[in-house]
Amino acid sequence: MHLRSPLIRHLILAWWVGLAASVCGKNILTHTDPMGEKLAITCPFDEAPNWCFLPMELQAENPGKNPADWQVSVSSADYFSGLNLHSSVGFRARPLDASRGSALVPMGSVTLAGNSFNSYNNFVRVEATRSGGGTGTSSINTNTRGSSQSYGSRTALLTAGVGGRLGPSSGTLFNHSQAPGDWRAYCGFHSLYISDTEWGELMPAARTAIKHWIRLGGRLLVMRTAAGKSLAEMGLPKSDSGQDTGGVSLGIVEETTNGDRSGLQGDNEKAMANDWVVRATSGLAVREWQGRDRSAFATPSAKVAAGFMLVVVLVFAILVGPLNVFVFAAARRRHRLFVTTPLISLAAGGLLVVSVILSDGIGGQGMRYVWLESGPGNDNTNYLVQHQHSRCGAMFATGFEIPEDAFFAPMMLDSGELSGSLTINLEPGKVKAGGPWFSSRRSQSFFLAAARPGRGRIEKSGPDERPVLTSAFDFPIDRIFWLAADGQTWWQAGAMAQGTATALQPCTAEEVQRALAAAAAHAPPEYGRDLTSAIRRPGYFLALANAITAIETHQSIRWQTHGFVTGPVVTP
Repeated sequence: MHLRSPLIRHLILAWWVGLAASVCGKNILTHTDPMGEKLAITCPFDEAPNWCFLPMELQAENPGKNPADWQVSVSSADYFSGLNLHSSVGFRARPLDASRGSALVPMGSVTLAGNSFNSYNNFVRVEATRSGGGTGTSSINTNTRGSSQSYGSRTALLTAGVGGRLGPSSGTLFNHSQAPGDWRAYCGFHSLYISDTEWGELMPAARTAIKHWIRLGGRLLVMRTAAGKSLAEMGLPKSDSGQDTGGVSLGIVEETTNGDRSGLQGDNEKAMANDWVVRATSGLAVREWQGRDRSAFATPSAKVAAGFMLVVVLVFAILVGPLNVFVFAAARRRHRLFVTTPLISLAAGGLLVVSVILSDGIGGQGMRYVWLESGPGNDNTNYLVQHQHSRCGAMFATGFEIPEDAFFAPMMLDSGELSGSLTINLEPGKVKAGGPWFSSRRSQSFFLAAARPGRGRIEKSGPDERPVLTSAFDFPIDRIFWLAADGQTWWQAGAMAQGTATALQPCTAEEVQRALAAAAAHAPPEYGRDLTSAIRRPGYFLALANAITAIETHQSIRWQTHGFVTGPVVTP
């Protein structure tokens, strides 16, 4: 039978869109424009954390003969900090057909240091507009407390810190069958609670995304059923100690025999209260870290610039006053004031701009700390976590672009450090951020993460009593330490270039601890904890590399980079 009837085609398309929306999770917005073209937006998460790259599923019904172009915009307003964040994504619906797609849309508010209360002032607006058609709007809920929810036994749970603070956790139920396949969708959440049955029902892309998220700091708790598989049989990574459960890179994989989520409330909430993003961005910890590096952003020429500015003001007062009135435009030439006064003012303004540049310079100075871990076995991925702080002088471009698929979140300290109308738009292989992210004479801090494809690793050759290491990383290593498989013997070497075999020398655990303590003296607080865990992993290396390939943001900032590299030593 040929579907020639427009009514029949319309009914089938409407049924298809309705069926797709019914299995995709929480409905955010359904809009039908005057031409009969329909767009349904759903999200697998019931609630959103304060800052995240929110996954959305888009289903469109287009009964017309021409493609329908939709623009979905998300606006987040944090009235306390004055931050307005805007993101958008385009979607094209095929003619005479039902189309489906997915997208990540950045949204959220930020954390201010010193707040004694949780922020509940984040408003999120979703808008869908068809080219040449109408507009539909809706809103997204944020900051719902997990303790007030009824946890089912068949729906996975993600948890996050309320209001971006370290405190009672909040949670969101979500449809595990529609779990996102991009690891960035889970950033902003601290923990994922899922049964072994649900894990087996995940799509392969979702399982890979969750594994990436774990290595970058996420926590996975698997609830075992009576007939459930072991973690190894489920394809989950073993802990760094070789056990089924425990620390995995920067994250944690654990299991419990409870078949439901009845034990997730009460005291257990305290264990999951550290938001994945807030672990790196909570105000007081960031303030302590940044305070150590303030001297790095000092401007030695400030006193010279201040004296120069005083001279400019005095000369301007003399020129625009007595000299202008009695010499340049004397009594019979007063009409010259219309020329001389603007010229003197322009010259003084130009000199003041020069004094500001002498004081702050063009561009800015920054400090960034990068943690890189190479994936084990056949996992050709380098996992990066980066904290950076900078202070800008005179800036001519305030937006920036990250040339890879990365996640980032601002770290706010004081009101006014980051405010105004900002944009983040995700494109394949890049993140574009517009607006006053890097403003003149302002400080700014960011937390970034990336799962970067690459074969960077350390390879071992030679006998165990005379080990030789070769680096496959695309940057030089300043110093490297390796803990042998026996968990007792330490080896070290100095500078290593890519592809150059380097013989190791024995050293003591005390030497390693002193070197790492000195390197992390000015790093964010969690680096000390991560280094402590890293030096306990037999068969792993730990290296210092200040020329590490960092996650790039603004090109006008002169960065001082401190890199920490770790991962398993591979025997070819």
